Amino acid sequence: AINFCYGKSIYIFFTSFQVEVFIMSFILVSLGVFLCFFGLTGFAVVIYFGFQVRKQTKINDKDSKKTTFERLIIINYLSICLSALGLIIIFLGMLLS
Repeated sequence: AINFCYGKSIYIFFTSFQVEVFIMSFILVSLGVFLCFFGLTGFAVVIYFGFQVRKQTKINDKDSKKTTFERLIIINYLSICLSALGLIIIFLGMLLS
């Protein structure tokens, strides 16, 4: 009877451990998808504003266009890095489960 109780407690421990690992992997995958979504949204915003700046004929000053495009490039790099970080987190979450 003692061995049976001991075995049952180990079974309950491993079952709870599996549940915790599943919850942890679910949280990691959800976080990764969230980061990828925001990275791709930032990428789409950069593309949209890039087309808007090119279409505007009111901005004739090359310096202001240059600074605007430099800011868009920085935001573009940040959004790509955010998406890459999200993909890495998704990959780690999938490896965990």
